[in-house]
Amino acid sequence: MKKKFPLVLLIFIGFTFSLNSQKIERKTRKRVYLKISDYKKKYPNKPIEFVKGNYQIFENDTLILIDNEEFSNRISVPYEEKDSTFLEIYKDVVYMKYIKPQAKFKTKMKLWKDEIKIFFPKKTDKKIKKSLIKFSKTLSKEVDSLKISVVKNIEDSNYIIYQLNDKNNFKYEPKIKDSIIGYYTYWNNKGELNNCRLQIDLRKYKSLDKAIELAKNYFFRSLGYFSSTRLLDKEALLSYKYASNKKITEIDLEILKYHYSYGICKFTDLKTFEENHKRAKATLKKGHKAMFSHHY
Repeated sequence: MKKKFPLVLLIFIGFTFSLNSQKIERKTRKRVYLKISDYKKKYPNKPIEFVKGNYQIFENDTLILIDNEEFSNRISVPYEEKDSTFLEIYKDVVYMKYIKPQAKFKTKMKLWKDEIKIFFPKKTDKKIKKSLIKFSKTLSKEVDSLKISVVKNIEDSNYIIYQLNDKNNFKYEPKIKDSIIGYYTYWNNKGELNNCRLQIDLRKYKSLDKAIELAKNYFFRSLGYFSSTRLLDKEALLSYKYASNKKITEIDLEILKYHYSYGICKFTDLKTFEENHKRAKATLKKGHKAMFSHHY
């Protein structure tokens, strides 16, 4: 799958508006700049004129003024600062920093940009359906920019939750192995998740409650293509450690909220993520406001 990495963009005078429940300041947009290295990549055949007003020097970087409609619909959001302990957990969950060192495994942040629309086939157990709907509504209500709903027609869905048992073995996703509870998800070249299938194979599980518990765990993971980590206590959904009764903990919810926060740059790789945080923290240390820019 072809990967594209976002350009580092700085908007010195930006504008903002109400995006879900996040508070964003609104100002008049006037000047938009790109780092010179990113400018050359984006406009390889466009000459750079170093005349007054066309460039800025910012933290040892040369920034070039651009005038492009592509950046007319953007929001500027204050950087959301987190302590180093949380960030290391987050990076392991999102980028597998400690599970698979970045030198051997390269990945990008993934999340759902559009609303998740869940479809349950008619033969789905009522308890399974009720439990997962309640769980999904709770997450949708708690997390900004994460919208989840249930649809009646499969054609309107981008997420199917289905079950297998002795009477029904039809699979909506052949790539998921039999006798497991798990999911298979798809994304575009930007890293935007856009389709998922969650399989609940009841032939292996005698306890329906246990099957539902595992299904909730994998549903949660599918919201950010999250990996498990050894850095969390065993009770957490995203913990690699075994626990007989896992549950969504405060740290699980904090990770999910942060993942969908506009106070961080989206769809980056680990190197860019860490560089952005280093730059933002340095900016705050100097007493300035650190902002991230996003399309709306």
